[in-house]
Amino acid sequence: MLVANLQTQGRFKVEVDFEIENAITAIFGPSGSGKSTLLRAIAGLEPAKGLLRFNDATWLDSEYKLRVDPTLRPIGYVRQNVQLWPHLSVRGNLEFPLKHAKRSGNDIEFDQVVQDFELAYLLERRPHEVSGGESQRIALARALLAQPQLLLLDEPLTGLDLVRKAEILPYLEALNSHYKLPTLYVSHAIDEVLALCSATIVLGNGRVRASGATAEIIERQDISRLLADEESISLVRATILEHQKDYDLTTMQVEDSVWSVPMHVALNPGEQTMLRIRARDVALAKRRPEEISVRNVLEGEIKNLLPAENGPSADCILQNGATRLRARITRASLDQLDLKVGDRVFALIKSVTLD
Repeated sequence: MLVANLQTQGRFKVEVDFEIENAITAIFGPSGSGKSTLLRAIAGLEPAKGLLRFNDATWLDSEYKLRVDPTLRPIGYVRQNVQLWPHLSVRGNLEFPLKHAKRSGNDIEFDQVVQDFELAYLLERRPHEVSGGESQRIALARALLAQPQLLLLDEPLTGLDLVRKAEILPYLEALNSHYKLPTLYVSHAIDEVLALCSATIVLGNGRVRASGATAEIIERQDISRLLADEESISLVRATILEHQKDYDLTTMQVEDSVWSVPMHVALNPGEQTMLRIRARDVALAKRRPEEISVRNVLEGEIKNLLPAENGPSADCILQNGATRLRARITRASLDQLDLKVGDRVFALIKSVTLD
């Protein structure tokens, strides 16, 4: 468990008081809310006062003038812009932390990490010879090989398109499912947080605005207002079925539905990918529509309704299996359709983005 009661001492003030369990927890909020500053403070790279404890170890206690040096905190840290050492091969980048790491009880082994992150074919290459997605995998693997007890990820998917994000997400999920590493994941992207994080801490202007289960936090009206400038989207996992070359369409399995997505390049059957769907591109119907041009339909149960306090719109949160989908309709439509939590409806997806 991480216990943090911190006040940073730099030009931008962050003041937080929270506890997190050993899972992947999002540090979420709009740009400029203090997310990266908080991560640096936990790592010991940002001046701060207060109390910081991880499990049985105290890293900061201002009352007793205790401060553990950053190099002695068992932390793996991956920053926004991945920086691999250019003079070393991929193997050299991965082996370097092993030479200096102290065993943390996790005993994360080189061969296992190389296998789990599918890096064997890259080991003798130089950093300039690998792609952006491969660089991210190498950086994550390097952080693991430092034998950390806590992992800090500062927007590790920044700059990657959706295809590359879909490649990296399973490796991020493995941090908790396979390696059992508690992780703080900084992001301002709702899709990443929903896909990865079981718990979320929301920051606004350097203060904690909310904390709790991710699905509940993201759907709160006060949090929606805080994130008003962010695009309201859903990230949906799909499995490739086949490519229809004549139509430039790829059919995909999404829960119990088959969708058709315009694509010029064929992906391999069985491959998983991520679809980005804007809430404003989802319409709702109480009965399954027939003879319409919209090809992608998903039946789901309404889990939450979020009408705007001042404005014409309302967000409806639907669920089918593991997929949660957000639809933005007018408050007038909400009333006319008499929609309620628990109703089953059909979501009509008018547009899907796959970069």
